[in-house]
Amino acid sequence: MGSDDANAGGVGGAGEGGGLYFAGAGGTGMIVDSTEFSSNRAIGGAGGAGGQNTLVPKVGAPLAGVGGAGGDARGGGLLATGSSPHIAGTFSQNTAAGGVGGDGGQNSIQFGQGGDGGDGGYGSGGGLFLSPSGLDTTINALISGNTARGGVAARAPRFQVSLSG
Repeated sequence: MGSDDANAGGVGGAGEGGGLYFAGAGGTGMIVDSTEFSSNRAIGGAGGAGGQNTLVPKVGAPLAGVGGAGGDARGGGLLATGSSPHIAGTFSQNTAAGGVGGDGGQNSIQFGQGGDGGDGGYGSGGGLFLSPSGLDTTINALISGNTARGGVAARAPRFQVSLSG
């Protein structure tokens, strides 16, 4: 994009660990025993809208800004990083949902192209998300009814016409 192009929308923020976020470091392990994670949500933020192009039409005219991507979501019930997690419990009805993409910017030039809409964010690990997963992980859990879904991509408008009388 040239320097006269409209600005792109910002990326939505991440939604992580709706019920619990554990960031272990240096070999620190996590122990979850006889715990219920139920009806928690990790939701990615919405992407920002692309900027509007309002410049006069010309050859090589600037484009409207693209919409920002929706934020990713991981671990509706639990997100754990580090090593050696030991988990015993119940994970039910938790949700990890990626954020919606931002709308593409409007182009006020007749027949000008609007900016592309942003992609929806990823949704991973509705009940739990472990990173990295390793051989020293112990899980003894009932996991049911959890949901992970990606966000919806946004629209790309064609142009905006303003009529004044």
